[in-house]
Amino acid sequence: DRERQSVGLEHEEMLEKALEAMDIPFETENDLRIKGTARTPDVLLSTPVGMKVPKRSSTRRKLLMDENDGHLSKRKSTSSEDGEEEYEWKVVCWIDSKAMFGDVQTHNNSVLP
Repeated sequence: DRERQSVGLEHEEMLEKALEAMDIPFETENDLRIKGTARTPDVLLSTPVGMKVPKRSSTRRKLLMDENDGHLSKRKSTSSEDGEEEYEWKVVCWIDSKAMFGDVQTHNNSVLP
């Protein structure tokens, strides 16, 4: 359990550093607990941000863990008839980092419905 907690905290720190490097303002889980917030994601973005992501479809992109570096990578791309990627915008308000949460199959089937 200590190792899992350590890995989780390490990834939360990496997330915070990445957001700081991009000048994205946020509050940490500890900041939210001090305020007495009922729900405490790892980071709550001070201002929601938009992300351009591939559109969901029956042939949508599947994400798999890249065995070489542990990062998510694309397995299959979704293209429109004219050969261009189809995208949509999603609003992100908070992020909860789960460094040791589930496996790839569970993530693809449950987290990315």
